Amino acid sequence: MPSGNADFDWPPVPYSQFLRQQLAEHTQYEYINPSLDRRYDPVVVGGNAMHPVIQRSDVILIDTGNKEPADGQPVAVRVGGGRTLIGYWRDREGKPVLEQERTDAVIDLSQYPNWSVYGVVTKIIGRGIPPHPTPPDIASGPEEPRMDVTPGQAQWIVERLLADGRISAKDVSQYLDAMRGEIRDIERRLALLRDARSGPAASPAPRSAPPIRKTRKGKGEQRPKASGHPRGIAGTLAVLLRSIPAAEHAAIQAIRADQGIQAAIKAARIAVGK
Repeated sequence: MPSGNADFDWPPVPYSQFLRQQLAEHTQYEYINPSLDRRYDPVVVGGNAMHPVIQRSDVILIDTGNKEPADGQPVAVRVGGGRTLIGYWRDREGKPVLEQERTDAVIDLSQYPNWSVYGVVTKIIGRGIPPHPTPPDIASGPEEPRMDVTPGQAQWIVERLLADGRISAKDVSQYLDAMRGEIRDIERRLALLRDARSGPAASPAPRSAPPIRKTRKGKGEQRPKASGHPRGIAGTLAVLLRSIPAAEHAAIQAIRADQGIQAAIKAARIAVGK
């Protein structure tokens, strides 16, 4: 033995057996490096005939030194064309067959002119773990695609679309009108929110109006009925306010305080018609 290895104590058993004993203490699988012991060959499964016991993409360890499997053992058999079949070894009336797990199919090996037992499947030493998909965000809908372009790039894109005939000048005008309408809606909404935040304005003293002269009723005369709501013009405004959002009430009240109840009713009717 070379002097450089004098400080290494070689195990008293074959090195492959020593590795199996060491690995058995740390894991339930016995994985033997093929470079150390060619008898055990790790093979990646490509089919699903043995599912779910052995699944596609599993890495199985085949004992290539065992060419005489017992009845019921899982084996790997090489057939013509370089194919490898996996199944349970059975001997039916002197004919070797393979039983497969997924479909209970029985493969008669005698139909292949050239076949041989590659080895007994001993263990599954590896199984891929697929990544867990990210759950969809139910609260938020799908995010719309967005492009960040400069104003100059945007102008060039619009001009190119116009030149290619993909959009017309009318389309551009409609988009601009829609933008202006959206700006007006946002400004109106902001004004209503500001009024709502500051609270209803104090109602000023009512404007002076000519006094109503009371006349005596003669016998048989009746007072003329008031048109509109039974409570009068104030009742009409109250009914209209019930038909519009509460956030817009403050703006209507401000119009009433500034321009009078008739103007407030007119503004409320416009809001109801939107």
